[in-house]
Formats: sequence, structure tokens, C-alpha cells
Amino acid sequence: MSTAPPADSRAIRLSLLFGLEVVVLHLVNIPHGLSFDWAFDDRGANLTIQYLLSLGYIPGLDFGYPYGLLPLAAGRVWFALFGLTPFACWIAFLVCELLTAVGIARFSAALQLGWSGIVVIFAALPVAVQPCYPNLAHALEAALIANALAEQAAGRLPRALALATAAIFSKPAMGYFYGLLIVLLLLHNWWRRRPGARLAHLTRMLLPAAVAALSLSTVLARMYGISPLLHQFLPTTGMRLYRASHFGLFAAGKTLLHPPGATYSYYLGSIAGFYMAGTLYLFWAGLASLRRLLSNDREQMIFTCALLQLMFIAVLFGNSDSWFYYSYVLVMGIAATSVWRRWSIYPVCALALLAIAWEVPYFGDRYRSWKERSTSRETAGLFSSTEERREWARVRKLIRENQFSRPAALLGVQGCGEILFPEFAKPVSAYLFPGEASAGDIQRKQAQVAAADFLVAPRSRDSLIDLHWHLDARCIPSGAFFITCLKEVKGPQSKPER
Repeated sequence: MSTAPPADSRAIRLSLLFGLEVVVLHLVNIPHGLSFDWAFDDRGANLTIQYLLSLGYIPGLDFGYPYGLLPLAAGRVWFALFGLTPFACWIAFLVCELLTAVGIARFSAALQLGWSGIVVIFAALPVAVQPCYPNLAHALEAALIANALAEQAAGRLPRALALATAAIFSKPAMGYFYGLLIVLLLLHNWWRRRPGARLAHLTRMLLPAAVAALSLSTVLARMYGISPLLHQFLPTTGMRLYRASHFGLFAAGKTLLHPPGATYSYYLGSIAGFYMAGTLYLFWAGLASLRRLLSNDREQMIFTCALLQLMFIAVLFGNSDSWFYYSYVLVMGIAATSVWRRWSIYPVCALALLAIAWEVPYFGDRYRSWKERSTSRETAGLFSSTEERREWARVRKLIRENQFSRPAALLGVQGCGEILFPEFAKPVSAYLFPGEASAGDIQRKQAQVAAADFLVAPRSRDSLIDLHWHLDARCIPSGAFFITCLKEVKGPQSKPER
């Protein structure tokens, strides 16, 4: 009877261990993962976009959409099977998280990480793998890149390049940088071959990525058209959004580094301590690995993770809440340094303790959420606080009792409230952020507002600024929800100060 190779056997055991932890984290996070915020945040936009697609709208042209087309195609199949609901999307997030955990496990087994590397991954897995990413695009990209890193760690660069290529179709961001790095490594290997064997070798190395790109392009172009495919394959939409929102680590993200009034305790009790210390340590390790970069696969993985983290910090960082987009790369890179044995145990274990220091208040917050939030028919079965539930029940009751001749309008910049609650007119836009909303989004929303007898908006300063900018609204809501009858949102308005 044949037995599995040790690396494969270890990968299976670690996949079960990390997968179980991910499931537990996902369940612990239910009051947040299935919160009433779905009605007004990016997670809910996953449902709204599928609704708009069902009406024949074209992504990137008829409505603003900053991600790739692959999550839309995957979502079309998934929601057709399980229904267009927050719960179905919540399960889809879990599937992607499990695939990410498997990638981290395979990475660990391929590098034969020591006990300190496994400990830091287990301790920092709540940092590395997020329960419910903002959008399916983030979750799918994480699953693809984590497994690409695992393939690279196992010495299978062609497969790694194919997965990095697929990641670009999910979210045109990190896949570009990672794919370029793999191509450079492949070219180095190609150059070392005998001249007569170089062409055949290069063809074999690039073939999996070429097949992945061609297959995905063909399927997605057939589903959505060539123009949307090209539009969403390039990072131009994301670049416009970043400029309009002033994104960047030292701009919109600077409150992560040092919020007003922060003391030393902030860096122990928040994610900032682990994230900053881990990033600095990984950058140093990446520099130290340069001397054996091309001759040692383990050193190559440390450098790769350090370079990807640098690209995120320098180019792709958004606001202070975007640290988790590629946090799995940071954790995998830190764990990879455990192959240095002996002295590396100390910084790796210290970072594991910093991760745990953040998780103590994190899990305390989740415990309070279970006590303070509950589900209700008024909130479409989503978790909400007593105050939110009462206010939303009052909103829906007012709409029903007044029996307006025209449907109410929900003035949210994103979310799926219009799908969840029948009192509102169906969605006509996906995102209303500056730099992201299309001209069609704005025009259709303006027309919907003009036709409404009853208007509701969530209380959110950023949301209201964006709505003023696009819809020329006059009234700023002061309550949990803004309720007004007839035409108090009309008239010219200058752009508010951001």
C-alpha cells in the first residue's frame, strides 16, 4: 500500500487545523458577519450588482464597479444555486476563507516550517484570514494568491503564475506585481538553460498562465462583453477611486499608524502594533534574504512576501481599515522566517504574542456583540442592536401606514437595502462614491429621488458627503435614519468640504 509523501501528509493535517480555526472564527463573528450593515455596506453591494446584471446592465459601463469580472461570474453561479441573500454570500465568504487557509497550510508544509512558524500562523490567523471580507473580490483574490504562494514554495512557478493571473481577473491589483515577480524568476531559470532547450522550456513555463488567461478571458468576454473585460482587467477604475478618496498609508490610512491621542497602549491593544512591527521585521528579513535569493527556495519566499507587502504599503494601501486586504501575505512571510531556526524563534514568537494582544479585545468585542445584537424580521433576519431595530421598524411602519403612491427611495452609497426590504424602489446603482460612480449611476439615482415621496438615508458622514456631491441634497440627516416627506432633497448645493 502506498503512503502519501510527508509534505502532502503535513499539508493535509495543517489544512484541517487552520480550516477548523477559520470555521470557528467565522461562527464567532456571526453578529458582525451577518449584521444589519449589509443594507448599507460593500458586502451588500455583492447582491445589488447581481440584481443589476440580471436586468442587463453592463459592469464598468452602465454602473461603477472597481473589481474584476471573475467574482461576478462566480457569484452568478453561486447565487443561482443558493439564492440572492446575505446568508448565501456569507457562506461564499467562508468557502474562500477555507481555500485561503488551505493555501497557507500548503505553504507551511512546502517550506517545512518549524514549530515557531506554525505557532505564529495559528496565533495570527484571525489577522491573516478575515471573516467576511468587504467584497467577494477580496476573498477570492486572497484564496488565489495564498495558493499561488504555496505553489511557488513547492517550486512550481508555472502554477503560481497561473493563479496570480487568475487573481488579476478577480481584483486588478496585487496579481500584477506578483505575476511580474514570477515572470522575472522564470526568465532567470530560462536563461540558465542550454541555448537549444530555452524556447521549449520557456513555453512550458508560461503555458499554464496563458491557458488560464485565455480561458478566463473567453468565458468572461462571452458573459459580459469584450469592452467590460478590458475595462475591468486594467486597474484604472481603482486608481481613480484612490485619487478621489485620497487613499494611501500616509493619507487616509495614517490613523492606523498614529490616531489622535494614541499612547503606547494603543499599539498593544490594536492591530497597529502587530501590523507595524511585523511589517518592519518582514522588510528586514526580505533584505537579509537577498544574498541567497536565487539559490535558496526558502529565502526566495521570504523575499517574495516582503516585496508584496512593500507593494501594498507603497501603492495599494487604502484607508485605515484596509490593512487586512493582504494581511495573509504578512503572516506567511513572518512564518517563513522561522526556517532560519534558532534566533528567529524570538522575533517570530514575540509577533505571535502581539497578535494575541490584539485578539483579546477583538474577541471581547465579539462576545459583547452576541449579547447586544439579535435578529429580527424587521431587519430581514440580520443582527442589529435594539436601537437600530426600533428605528428601522419605525421607518418601515411609516412607509406602510402612509401608503405613498410611489415607492420610497433609499439613499445609500452602497449596500443591498433596496433588495432586502420591499418598501423601497429597486436599486438603480451599485456605488455612489466619487471616482467610482458612473454617469448612469448618478442620473438613474437622481431620477429615482425625484420620483420618490419618501426618502431614507443612513447616518454616515462620508455617505452623506458623497450623496450631496452626486445628488445635490440639501438636508443632512441628524438621526439614525433620515426621514423626510416630499422634495426636501432638491436644489443646487456646493460640494461639502471633505
